[in-house]
Amino acid sequence: MDQETEESVIKVSNVEVVETVSKVEIKHFNRLNDAFFKKLFGCPERKNLTLDFLNAILEAKGRRYTDIEFKDKDFEPIFQGGKTTRLDIRAILDDGTEVDIEVQMYPFKEMEDRSLYYWSKLFSGQLYVGDSYKKLHGATVINILGGSYLPNKTWHTVLHIRDDELLRINMSKFEIHYIEMPKFSYSQATKQNKLANWLAYLFSKATEEEMEVIMMNNPAIEEAKKFEDTFLQSDEERWAYLQAEKANRDYLTAREEGLADGFEQGREAGFEKGREEGIEQGIEQGIEQVALNMLRENMDIEFIAKMTKLSEAEIKVLAKKLG
Repeated sequence: MDQETEESVIKVSNVEVVETVSKVEIKHFNRLNDAFFKKLFGCPERKNLTLDFLNAILEAKGRRYTDIEFKDKDFEPIFQGGKTTRLDIRAILDDGTEVDIEVQMYPFKEMEDRSLYYWSKLFSGQLYVGDSYKKLHGATVINILGGSYLPNKTWHTVLHIRDDELLRINMSKFEIHYIEMPKFSYSQATKQNKLANWLAYLFSKATEEEMEVIMMNNPAIEEAKKFEDTFLQSDEERWAYLQAEKANRDYLTAREEGLADGFEQGREAGFEKGREEGIEQGIEQGIEQVALNMLRENMDIEFIAKMTKLSEAEIKVLAKKLG
């Protein structure tokens, strides 16, 4: 670090961590950073921002909501050995609609399967023993992606279940959104579009002059920017932000190295099957190494699971290897 730094001792998850965070310069602030995004949109004291953002996404379909309640993000397995599911941000809207907001900096090939699985948890988790199916409300999964994923060119894609012949929405309670950052261009978007303004802020795709106009027209985005400044002034929050960025870089590196190793293994084997198995094995080994590195940094198991897509049980097994 070529600038003056001063050590600050901060406590995170009851672990004392010495980090030179207070003077670390953050040149390009990533608003999709896991630590920041959850603090911005996942806290009851800022539910007005979450509600404004959700309305910007959903009101294009003729819906506008006036209240939101945050819910437990964890779904426990329904049978022994089942998968524990942890969502990024889970909330219920004033008409009973369950919403899950997921941020994924680096989309992976099973994104659609994960979205469907998360949707099923939101929908099926609404009923208790003896409840009528009439009590079921809609469920919506919103994926904010830092990379391109779907083959189409539009930056906001909405999936429903439709009738194959009549092409009409057949099950209105099913809805999954994909919002892809690389495809979004504020210069080509309608400036009066509230979602475009939110994405210009979140994706850092507006000039300083454009941001001034955006914040003047939308007080919620102005409030988000003020919270961002407060967030960056906290040593603990900056530390969480920097660790999340480091985890992103480690994950991306491991994924790239895993692919490279896999292709090499496949080439040596000389068979297509060997190539595919080598790729998968290389990726798995790389991700496990990232998880081990994060454990050595005393990172929280929940956060490691979020970044690596490993289950908490798998991470605990890795933790035992470290002693």
